Amino acid sequence: MSLPDILKVKPMATVDTMTIHTSILEPIICNQNVCRFTLERRGILDINSAIQVGAVFEKPANASGEVKHYPPIRTGGHAYIKTATLRVGATAICTTDEYGHYETMMRQFKSVEERVRKDGVLTGCVDGLEPSNDETGALQPMNCAWGRDPSGVPKKDGRFPLSNTIENTDSTIGSPEEVTAVFAIKLSSLFPMMRSVQLPLYLIQEPVSIEIQWQEGVQGKTFIRSSPNDAAKISSVDGFKIATTQVKFLADYLTYSDDRMSEMGAQVMSESGLQMPYNDIILTSTSTAAGPALGAGAVPVRTDVNREIGLSSRVVKSIMWADRVLGPADKREQLLGEYRSDAYCQADEFNLRINDRLMFNRPVVNEAQKNNYLAQVEGVELQVSSCEFSLDQNVVKSGTRQITLPSWPVIAAQQQTVESIPIEQETLGGHSHWCGVDLVTNPLVGTGSLIGQKPVTLQRTIYRGLGDEDQKARETLIWSKVERQFVLKSGVVSVTE
Repeated sequence: MSLPDILKVKPMATVDTMTIHTSILEPIICNQNVCRFTLERRGILDINSAIQVGAVFEKPANASGEVKHYPPIRTGGHAYIKTATLRVGATAICTTDEYGHYETMMRQFKSVEERVRKDGVLTGCVDGLEPSNDETGALQPMNCAWGRDPSGVPKKDGRFPLSNTIENTDSTIGSPEEVTAVFAIKLSSLFPMMRSVQLPLYLIQEPVSIEIQWQEGVQGKTFIRSSPNDAAKISSVDGFKIATTQVKFLADYLTYSDDRMSEMGAQVMSESGLQMPYNDIILTSTSTAAGPALGAGAVPVRTDVNREIGLSSRVVKSIMWADRVLGPADKREQLLGEYRSDAYCQADEFNLRINDRLMFNRPVVNEAQKNNYLAQVEGVELQVSSCEFSLDQNVVKSGTRQITLPSWPVIAAQQQTVESIPIEQETLGGHSHWCGVDLVTNPLVGTGSLIGQKPVTLQRTIYRGLGDEDQKARETLIWSKVERQFVLKSGVVSVTE
């Protein structure tokens, strides 16, 4: 049987009466590590239901009151969540690991207008770029109150929206959780499953729950700070706390006409039950050891990196990955936090071996070609500028391959800041270098590729030079979108691996 129209997320072919019941649910448990909600057995769970999250920053007595804290600009409130799991009883239906990294990548397929005007309010993101207001030809973050001073001179230091501020506090004042920034994280963002189907909660016998594991509260993971290069302005290293009183689930339950609801109930009680195909995400984490120290004038060192992805006997729709420099917080993290994918000065190469066959006749090395293959995954171009995606336009094409033509001014008089954080090549350039390939074999129905017994191998060749933090290790996060089957029969849920 086909999936009932009332469970699909696209508009129905016929007009029908729909009732929406909204509930604000308190978590069953919520502390600084985990949070859990149990949903009501009512109607159909709408994909636009959202989890409200917030945080505060406990300011110790010796910390500077001038220091402000914000979520990473491209990630916003998504950075607070490390892992999200949707369960029916004890069965995990879908899990999104390293959620902040994954959602940062997926948000870059949205238009700049949606990311800034809509997500900027809902999730606290400030990641759209616009031409600099002082006409240097560089780019600056949008919605940062640039403007001009009373004498008409363009401002050099922007300000993040006040609604994004993580409120400061200390032990004597108490927690100002009622006035801190709160953000709404939609279910369709948390779980890829919820982008295509809706859950008939009223037909499921076992309790449906959502479990959240919070991200570690350290700089770069959950927050960035103003004036990071001013030694006189200090901040607590462990002051970030989830505002537990502000964590709630905003649930929308949909109910249709009795005929439609009864028809779906009959399908659930049938011999085959209600079958819903859905997408889930499998994360593979790997690392690449630091390279050798390079002397002045040295050319980039080649390293072949092959990583196996355990996808045996699964149907895979796409594979996407991010590759970032590890190590102590530096300028790379002052605006973006750790939610980046760092490009190499000399373009890396990749290929995939699937079912004992190479996907491409020769490795993909051209940056424009990589962008094109990534666009095929979501059916839309990555909505970032070329200077954010790669360093191809910034480096000399021979020799040391170091950056000689930065996309942001290097003259001090022309440089801009936002909350006293420098806007320059190191903080914004080449940090949206996500890569991916589409493995759908039939675009009409969206069927993925069936993987045999051998794992998929991601074959990469990287070139680390003087401009690539060559003596630091790298972490690679690989997300594979796989097909799974949700079967609801007589109120009991089962899922395929």
